[in-house]
Amino acid sequence: MEDQLVMLKNQLSMISKITKTVSTIPTKTIQEISDNSDNDIPKFPKFNPAGIESLPKISSKAALTSYITELHNRFLKKIDPALVASFKQIQTQLENDPEKMASAALSAWYSQAPSQSILLITKAAMQPKASDLTMNNLGAILNMGGLELRAIPILNYLVTQYPNNSMVLNNLGQAYAGVGDLNNAMMYLARCIQIEPNHPQANNTAGQIELSRGNTGAAIQHFKNSLNGAFTPEADRRVRFVEPEMDIMDYIKSHIHMPEYFNEDKYNVPQQCQNVNEAESLTAVYNGYKDMVGNIISRFYPLKNEYADKTKEHMMQRAKDALAVKKLSNPPFYVQAGYAWDALQKKYKKDLEWLLQVDKDFKIRKQQAYERLDNSRRPDCAGQTAAVNAYLSEMADITKAWQRKHIVINKKYINQFIYWSFLFSFSSDEFKMKYYIWVINYLEEMRQIARTELWGPPCKEINQGTTPAAEIPLEEPKCPIDFELKLIVGKIALNCQHFVFSGGEGIKFKYEKNFPSKQSTLTVGIGGTLELGGNVGGGFAASTSVDLGEAIFLTLDGNGNFADFGMSAQASVSAEVTLVSQQLISANAGTGCSAGVNSGLTVSGNASVTPPAPLQGLY
Repeated sequence: MEDQLVMLKNQLSMISKITKTVSTIPTKTIQEISDNSDNDIPKFPKFNPAGIESLPKISSKAALTSYITELHNRFLKKIDPALVASFKQIQTQLENDPEKMASAALSAWYSQAPSQSILLITKAAMQPKASDLTMNNLGAILNMGGLELRAIPILNYLVTQYPNNSMVLNNLGQAYAGVGDLNNAMMYLARCIQIEPNHPQANNTAGQIELSRGNTGAAIQHFKNSLNGAFTPEADRRVRFVEPEMDIMDYIKSHIHMPEYFNEDKYNVPQQCQNVNEAESLTAVYNGYKDMVGNIISRFYPLKNEYADKTKEHMMQRAKDALAVKKLSNPPFYVQAGYAWDALQKKYKKDLEWLLQVDKDFKIRKQQAYERLDNSRRPDCAGQTAAVNAYLSEMADITKAWQRKHIVINKKYINQFIYWSFLFSFSSDEFKMKYYIWVINYLEEMRQIARTELWGPPCKEINQGTTPAAEIPLEEPKCPIDFELKLIVGKIALNCQHFVFSGGEGIKFKYEKNFPSKQSTLTVGIGGTLELGGNVGGGFAASTSVDLGEAIFLTLDGNGNFADFGMSAQASVSAEVTLVSQQLISANAGTGCSAGVNSGLTVSGNASVTPPAPLQGLY
């Protein structure tokens, strides 16, 4: 029993060591998430009613096209001629096709080429066959680029056409928030939230507005609703200030479907010995079980050590790169997974502490059962056999109850540890190190609790044999999230280590440095069947295609970095409540899926909701 207590104490110690030796959230990342002091009040721009009054009131598609044409021509005059030339080359490559140019505009925006993006999407929106989705995305890009005032006429027109479309309502609310018209902003955001209660961007901005008005309770509820929709660092920061010990899993579990990487049922402990006649055969079974588990553990230790050495080398290289002021990138889910990992470790530590008390109680009950046996001993073999059988039966019940408690805790955590280790690792080597740590830990625990009272007939010796147990092969699991989404132009690729939003074959965007933007959520898969490549997993149903209306969302922060993804909560409810109405889509969209943009806002270090944006100087 003492060795079991020692092992549990060692597990508690291991948690602390893993936190120190395995990757943790870098200080810089934490600072970026909490740049603002945690009691900061969002600062919206001063509202200028005259600016709103001066905007055109658009009531027809012709008037809308005329307005967008004027925007496009103004941008052509303001943007660097080299970037204009690049835009024209891409326009020619795409044969002036509005859907292709609109899709390429999104790829350009998320590839940090804002000037080419705004030229492509305004040119696309000027075309007679331009879809209303293109108009929506133009409004969203203007919002994210800091030209919210210029987005309002476009989005106001769209709202008259699609009064119950959550994406259009959100973008119009964001535009009004961006110019400081908070009353109109809340009106449209509220309409959006009524349709989609957990809309991540609408709730985040509504929370910022309520916070600026001193309505802290309402603000926090909006931030919680935002997190229920998708993880964003800003909403997470706001909720965490009020609830420092919050469990991020409470908010993201709705779109996480955790695979079973490790089938723990294959390693269940042998049955309990309940009478003296079972002792000989079960002795051999227990010996075989412990040998089998021990052999696997002995093979895994060298692998764990090998990957630990590689991880150490990788982390040392990152440290050198940081000292050399090289740009360091984190895996897509790293920040979100870090919080989930931390919450999981805290729960695990509490459960291990509870198991320490379970073990103490087991030791007491075992001693009491033995004392009853000792007091009932008789000199004859038949009497001794009856007494021992009574003891074995009692101990079988005591031990099974004790084992069940350990097994419940083990099964509760093993697959969660493996899943979050994937997402909270800088490299595949680091994941593999963690994987072997947790599997070894699990198997050692199962070997420790594989025990029973093996008392043979009192007047007869038993044979101490071994019955070999069938060994279960274990393979290193693959990343649970690995797919590509083909757009009309370009693609989105996502796995545990990388997130890529690329332009299409032959399409090259000119990267622009210093690209501050605002966070956003893309709804991808609109307007046609969405073909998924690779292992879907993570947040999707296990199918190779998603039907029309079953949209995927991807949330990005203000720097175009990945924040979260999943299947939209309303994806397959009905045509009336899908995130994006089919009427927004042009019927002649090319091969590949369309994407709709839900713009948002980002609060900068001085609490401003309008940090410097890439398009502000163009109008």
